Amino acid sequence: MFLLLAFFWLDERKVEWDLLGYSACAMELRGATPEAVHAGVYQELDGRVSAEDAELLRTKNAYRVRLAVDPEAFAAQLPFYRGRVLYIGLIAALGGLGCSPIDGAFYVSWLSGLLLLAACARWLARRGHGSWEWVLGNLLLLVALGFFFGEHTLATADALAAALILWGAFFLLETRRTRLGLVLLGLSLTARTDHIVLIAALVAWCALPGAAAAPRISRRALVTSAGAYFVLILGCTVGREAYGPWTVFQHTFVDYMSLPATETPPFDPVIWLDQSLRSLPKFKSSAPLIFLVSTLAAAVIGWRRGKWRAGGTGLAFVALLATLIHFAFFPALWPRLMFPYWALGALAWRGAHDSPQENP
Repeated sequence: MFLLLAFFWLDERKVEWDLLGYSACAMELRGATPEAVHAGVYQELDGRVSAEDAELLRTKNAYRVRLAVDPEAFAAQLPFYRGRVLYIGLIAALGGLGCSPIDGAFYVSWLSGLLLLAACARWLARRGHGSWEWVLGNLLLLVALGFFFGEHTLATADALAAALILWGAFFLLETRRTRLGLVLLGLSLTARTDHIVLIAALVAWCALPGAAAAPRISRRALVTSAGAYFVLILGCTVGREAYGPWTVFQHTFVDYMSLPATETPPFDPVIWLDQSLRSLPKFKSSAPLIFLVSTLAAAVIGWRRGKWRAGGTGLAFVALLATLIHFAFFPALWPRLMFPYWALGALAWRGAHDSPQENP
């Protein structure tokens, strides 16, 4: 089933404007001027996608029409994308081998999808018992994969970030290779810095005394990883002249369609509260509701049985806490963005009845 999903995904080349932004950043990384970037991106667009898709990306609204004819306005949008350093760097590296930026973005995302599927398969194969919690956890994870692949988001950094998070969590929680897990979690920040919410919750939980099915992270490792993650986030945002992790969330705090792009306004709690209240009904949609309820149930099961430190129960609490904090910063629950949260919540079902243990 995983292989079928992977090959199905390879054929799904739905182009969105984000693809142009990432392609432009890859060209920019290789030293192209703003004018050359603008001309090159739209030239690649005309040569790599259907005429209908190319026309839609140029003329869907006045904002896109302006970007298609004004290199300065186009360049003003790139800070939204520059922070995905690892994803952009891989596209640029493929460009050095003669691959076009648009094709490079597809290839990187597709290979990231394979890495993501491999991580899910490794998690599922870790414990082979046949209890109903294990079966239900597998079904929930397959539903999560369905939501993720249903978005047809081949041209974003989300698959790469999700794959690195799941592999990092696997090494951190299911093996003794703590350092490798922490390194992979750090790498995921270079693909999408806003995942620091989930990563911070996961690492903090593993650092608790007697924490669950993960080897306890020492205070030294905790401080070192926290400092490294902070430096990585600064390097991917301030160092790249990109917007911060939550500036573009829901486009609440910056008007991305204003040309030229506005400066990021100061945080307004009234606007934040209004946007959050307006977004609360999104929890009633199928994807967030399924995983919110199932993860909460896994946490309750472990708590009632006195096993709140067990692997599955602790993981459920981590996924719930991270989801709520994420929503506080970004009142939206896009499936392609929330996949790592939901996947860990689904995997929590598999260990909701486990006793605290340290796996080899």
